[in-house]
Amino acid sequence: MNTKSILLHTLIACTATSSAFSSPLGKVYAFFGANVYQQAINTEYELDNPAVLTIENLQGTINIAAQTDKKKVLVSAVKKAHDEKTLPLIHIKGTITHENNTNHLTLRTQFDKDASGEIDYSLIVPKGTTLQLSTGQGNITIGQADGPISVTTDSGCITITKAGSTVKAQTEKGAISISDVAGNVTATTVHGNITIDGSKKSVIAQTEKGEIEMHCAKLPATARIQLSSNSGNVKLTLPETVNAAIFGQTGKGTLISDAFIDIKPRTTKLDKNAWKQFQREVEGTLGTGEAEIKVTTARGNIKIAQTKAA
Repeated sequence: MNTKSILLHTLIACTATSSAFSSPLGKVYAFFGANVYQQAINTEYELDNPAVLTIENLQGTINIAAQTDKKKVLVSAVKKAHDEKTLPLIHIKGTITHENNTNHLTLRTQFDKDASGEIDYSLIVPKGTTLQLSTGQGNITIGQADGPISVTTDSGCITITKAGSTVKAQTEKGAISISDVAGNVTATTVHGNITIDGSKKSVIAQTEKGEIEMHCAKLPATARIQLSSNSGNVKLTLPETVNAAIFGQTGKGTLISDAFIDIKPRTTKLDKNAWKQFQREVEGTLGTGEAEIKVTTARGNIKIAQTKAA
């Protein structure tokens, strides 16, 4: 699996069709047949390192487009509403605070009266910025980020192309795709698939209804991998040489492994139930067994694969 295929898979699952507009304020015929009015907002904030960026969006997408060496956060946002009179009632409130030698920029979406609508955010941020991003409904996309990442959406997909630190990603309904990540990863969704490519430290991934596919580039002795699906297949690809204690179990499905596993001894009758258990459960060690791997699914198959040597 490569990064391009992961991104293509996520874009197919998550990208909504939208119409282009030629002016900052214009009437656009949306995909669903409703007349949508839009207004562009462009602003910037000075933000010295170390920096934290928090976005609290009610509805709409969040996109971290790029990083910069400059100490500025560049914000390009689009307000959207079903009538022109509502646009002035939708605001972005930005505040900067300084605490414990850290500069903190918070951007909040606010509505006046009973107004409704959404804001799509696109930002360029200073390198090393800690990202804390949340939206009620909408996708969250991060092209590259060196600092820690924490992202949450109630309904939407999360895509992170390159992460230089820890990642925490959570959505109720949507897929999660994370690639080329240097730090620990926690990824949780209720309805959606999880794809993690190129992990180098610990990974915890959980979905209630969806598949998990993970490619581990490196597994340190202190690392832990925990993959869990209630309903869906789980595939874990490991480096050719890995040292870990491993436990895998499927309630309804089969478990197969390309890796050689030293199975933990146990006493059992060789009856029908024993053979079923061999097909659905494994406990043992890979190599010298320092790291920890746990892979489970209640309804689905499990595959333990290995990267072939070049």
